[in-house]
Amino acid sequence: MPLSLQIVCLLLSTVPEIVQLERALKIYFKPKSVNLQLGENETVFLGLNDTTEINVDLEVQYWNQNSDLISIEDVNNFVIRPINNVIIQRDQKEPSKTIVYANKPGHIYLGIKSVPNIHIVNADKPIISVFVIHYHWLYILQIVIGWLYFAAWTVSFYPQLFLNCKRKSVVGFNFDFAVLNVIGFFYYSIYNIGLFWIPLIQQQYLQRHPLGSVPVLLNDLVFSFHAFFISLLTALQILFYERGGQQVSKTCIGIIILIIIYSVIVCILGGANVTEWLDTFYLLSYVKLFISFIKYAPQALMNFRRKSTVGWSIGNIILDFSGGILSIAQMVIIAYNSNDVSSITGSPIKLGLGILSIGFDILFMVQHWCLYRSSSSTNSSSHTLTISKCEATDPEIDEAK
Repeated sequence: MPLSLQIVCLLLSTVPEIVQLERALKIYFKPKSVNLQLGENETVFLGLNDTTEINVDLEVQYWNQNSDLISIEDVNNFVIRPINNVIIQRDQKEPSKTIVYANKPGHIYLGIKSVPNIHIVNADKPIISVFVIHYHWLYILQIVIGWLYFAAWTVSFYPQLFLNCKRKSVVGFNFDFAVLNVIGFFYYSIYNIGLFWIPLIQQQYLQRHPLGSVPVLLNDLVFSFHAFFISLLTALQILFYERGGQQVSKTCIGIIILIIIYSVIVCILGGANVTEWLDTFYLLSYVKLFISFIKYAPQALMNFRRKSTVGWSIGNIILDFSGGILSIAQMVIIAYNSNDVSSITGSPIKLGLGILSIGFDILFMVQHWCLYRSSSSTNSSSHTLTISKCEATDPEIDEAK
């Protein structure tokens, strides 16, 4: 046979494979996520968006939450039982089915390994999420607890606002705390706006965390806006109510100046493309973490110097303490129910700040009910006398004068 004819025959024989290769098939799973209690199972359907001219042998692959491909080394300690290969028959239109068995609490993702001579556009990529927990009722409990601490923290901003209105005075309420609180929630709101509303930042986040979702939800945005607004109203009361000569300390002013300088530098780096905008917003959010670390100290020191908690709302502390305890309880439940300690250890800074905040809450309660109980029991009939006494005995106020 002439060489030219052999080449033509060879090319013709590869046409079906080339056509098959050029077809952009896509694998799909139904449902796209599976939530199982330990010992349960669920039927999952998988198929191709178009028919094929040959039988297709689909091999399941597994990924962890860090987008790392994982292999089954110990079947007994794997989140689910290994799934057998699924065969898609030639010209098959309906999806095939397989059963996912919950084996151990955890969270994994499933996908399909690429198939020779067939172009499956989403092969070798995680497609379906499988979440295995110990108990469904614990999952419901963690949601309920989440709403409870959300409510406690939301309401916690009002007792101080109402107390100042009732007394027509901000004597005993530390101005450094008031100002730092406003700044902290301003930066927290900026961070939430970036991740919730700005497409570029969302895109950069998803590029780094392809298996994740943007961590800022609508309720986070509403909470931060609300916290900033109420904190601002509380701080503005300083301008209109009796303050006994108290002023914002020089230390606090210095901290504010440093925060402004830091923010300008961070924004310049972002604008010059030295850092991605996602990192820019991360760096700005650290201001909130820093303020959360220091903001309670001025109030605690002021109470100690005055030997009184008059003017500082204990209702705010009780609600903040309740929210903090519930928040940590939720993290513990999630860690146990999903066998994932990273829900506790994954963000050590936030965990540490939460514990520190609870520690300050306990300190304020000890000051209010144990150390300075007699001073805190002053009733409204002696309110004027209390203000005068505070002005006379408060070292910070004397210094300001």
